[in-house]
Amino acid sequence: MAVATLDASNNVYLLTVNDRAKSYRVNTDISDLIKAGNATVREFSLKAMDEVVDSLTLKGGNATFALAGNSAILIKFDRQN
Repeated sequence: MAVATLDASNNVYLLTVNDRAKSYRVNTDISDLIKAGNATVREFSLKAMDEVVDSLTLKGGNATFALAGNSAILIKFDRQN
């Protein structure tokens, strides 16, 4: 499951939840909301309790990230000016 939101400062947030034990590599396309920017990746799991685990660069509205088993990932994309 994934949900994307936009805040008052035009930052885009993507929440992805994995309720399975298997880990996945996820490619997201949020080009309708944002085309480029840097992102901070936070993980919620038994291993990482709301910790920054990675950073991403959005290119053409696409980014790829790891989604651990039984976890949630929150990505905050900062809009480039």
